[in-house]
Amino acid sequence: NAGSRLNRVFVYFVGSMAIWDFGVFLLRRAPDAQAAWRSEVVIHVGVVLLPALYYHFVLIFLDSTRERRRSLTLAYGVAAFFSVLNLTGSPLFMKGVVATVWGWAPASGPLYLVYVVYVHACLIGGPWLLLKAQRGADSNFRRNRSRLIVLATFITLVGGFVDIARFIVARFIPAVENLYPLGMPANMLFALLLGTSIVRYRLFD
Repeated sequence: NAGSRLNRVFVYFVGSMAIWDFGVFLLRRAPDAQAAWRSEVVIHVGVVLLPALYYHFVLIFLDSTRERRRSLTLAYGVAAFFSVLNLTGSPLFMKGVVATVWGWAPASGPLYLVYVVYVHACLIGGPWLLLKAQRGADSNFRRNRSRLIVLATFITLVGGFVDIARFIVARFIPAVENLYPLGMPANMLFALLLGTSIVRYRLFD
């Protein structure tokens, strides 16, 4: 059903996640810093759009896009801003890459922390709205469907937080670099939980 807004936004969302995953695949194979830098740009093409698309997906799922149009417009505006910084190679966003115990990681610029706040605002705001809506759900079937989305998001947040903490906090606490980057394993679990919500609890018709 390509005419469904929910379906289309979901496709854009998982497409962004696929770009992120493909970028990480390229990053782990990068032979030098230049190749790693190009891979980080590919990664952030997906990662920058992902929070706004996720938030949009949740709003459509809850039939709340009109009610929260301003916050959705803000989310897409921030995504567009950071997309421009990423694609133009602005040092305000990323200064390049640094070598870590587990491979290459981005060298964050002064606006990267603002980006992290944007990511967490969308990925925490969405589940919060889902949890609020669960109270008024008329069946366990609907509640279970929402719970799987919330759980999947929480797992991705934990994985992403570990990844971000490694290259931001490591400047002050070098031992943090030894933490394994959990972003990709978290994405695998996210996909499995969403798949269960789709197949078992009919997230889509």
